[in-house]
Amino acid sequence: MTDTTAALGAAFLLLGGLRLWLAWRSRSVVVGERNGTAVIVRRRGRYRELVLRKDGRELVQSRQAVGDPLDSGPGYVDGFHVAMLLEPRPEQVLFLGGGACIAPRQFEAAYPDVSIDVVENDPWVIAAANRYFGFRITKRISVHATDARKFVKESTFGPYDLVVLDVYDAHGIPPSLRGPELFGALRSALKDSGALIANLVAGSDDVRARIAEAFRGWEIADFVVDDQNTLVLAAPSIPPREVLRERARSTKSRAGDVLRAARNGSPSAGIEPSHGRET
Repeated sequence: MTDTTAALGAAFLLLGGLRLWLAWRSRSVVVGERNGTAVIVRRRGRYRELVLRKDGRELVQSRQAVGDPLDSGPGYVDGFHVAMLLEPRPEQVLFLGGGACIAPRQFEAAYPDVSIDVVENDPWVIAAANRYFGFRITKRISVHATDARKFVKESTFGPYDLVVLDVYDAHGIPPSLRGPELFGALRSALKDSGALIANLVAGSDDVRARIAEAFRGWEIADFVVDDQNTLVLAAPSIPPREVLRERARSTKSRAGDVLRAARNGSPSAGIEPSHGRET
C-alpha cells in the first residue's frame, strides 16, 4: 500500500466518522403523534430536547443535559425554585405541564418534604419522558394524564401550597388555557397561604393580565429570565429581593443557585423582579 493510498484511506475513514458523529449529534426520533402534534426527541449538542411540532411550527418543551438528568441548561426552569423561598415553604406542589418532568424531579431531589402532582395531557409526552429522559413515577411524584383546566376544576387533590404553570403546545399557550376560568379555578385550588409561579413567553400579556385579575389582592413579582421568558410569581406576600437572596444563601437547593446567579449578574438567570400588589 502506497503512502498516498493510506492517506486517502485515512481521510475516507475520518470523513465517514465525522458524518456519523454529526448524525449522532443531531439525531431525532418521532415518539408519537396526537391530534396532528408530533412528539419529538432530539439531540442538540450536549442536551437532549423534547419538542412538539405541528403545522410546520415547533416549540421545545424540555431540555436535559446528557449525563445529568436534573440539568435543564440555561433558561427558566431553575427559576421555579424562587417560589420555594417563600414562607411557609410549599409542601404540596402542582405542576401544570410536565414535559420531560425535569423541574418536578429537581423539586423531589431538593426538598424531601415536598409531594408533587404533575398534569400532562399528552400520553406521548409522558412516554417520551419515561423512555428518553429517565423519568419515573415515585412515591412523591404522581402523574395525571388529563387536561390542565379539567384537572384543576374537577380534581379532589389539593389544596396546594404552590402551582407551577408551564403549559404549552407547539404554538404557545393554548387558547383554552388563556381564559379566566382556569385562573379562577387555580385561585380556588390554592391554600390561603399558597402561591402561583407561571412561565410566560413573549406575547403572553393577556395571560399576565388574567393572573393579576384572578389573584387580586396578592402581590405579584415578575422575574425576567431572558428576552423570551418571564416568570410571574403571585402570593399573598412576597419578600423583597434582599430577603430572598438572604434565604437563598442558607439553602442548598437550586433556589440558592438562581438567586446567587442573579446577585452576580448572570444573564442566564436574570432574577431582577418588578414587585407590587394587585389591587
